[in-house]
Amino acid sequence: MRAAGFRLTLLARVLLVSSVPVVAQGAESTRINLPAGGNAIIEVLSSVPPQATEADLTLEQASRRFLDGYFGFWSASNLAAMAFVEGAYADLVDFYGKPTQRHVIVDAKRKYVERWPQRSYLVRPGSLLIACDAGSAMCLITGVVDWDCRSIERGAHSAGVSDFTVRVAFAAFGAGKVVLEVGSVIARSASP
Repeated sequence: MRAAGFRLTLLARVLLVSSVPVVAQGAESTRINLPAGGNAIIEVLSSVPPQATEADLTLEQASRRFLDGYFGFWSASNLAAMAFVEGAYADLVDFYGKPTQRHVIVDAKRKYVERWPQRSYLVRPGSLLIACDAGSAMCLITGVVDWDCRSIERGAHSAGVSDFTVRVAFAAFGAGKVVLEVGSVIARSASP
């Protein structure tokens, strides 16, 4: 099934955030507007050709693009990460086993990025599984992610591996929205 009729807005990783307009060059980059008037150069991460229109995407392709944005923005600046978070979650989410309102998730994520301002999240190759239901236009995405978080200010570093599961709903929201998120740490190493 094609995922026609929805808007796909989270397709890339932010490479540079600036208050100065940036002219991006090449087919792999473009300029986007962020809250507070910032601009960003973004790198298209998906294997779906950039010229593919929304109507051309399957639910699985849309899910891959959404997940690329999910970890790409989460690995970017705090401003970019929070701009993503504020638009990526449904009003009510099954968040680690509890029904949670979006504003509570946004607040928790904001505290996390403030605690860990330097973050890198990379999905392990071959770990991603996507199961989509065309009738509900929802996809369940599972995988394993390697992460590395730092706070130079606090002199702290934490790295590890986690499994994750997210369910993304497309039809009801226009753009993909997370309606379920759960995960657990598989391995961790940390310093103060």
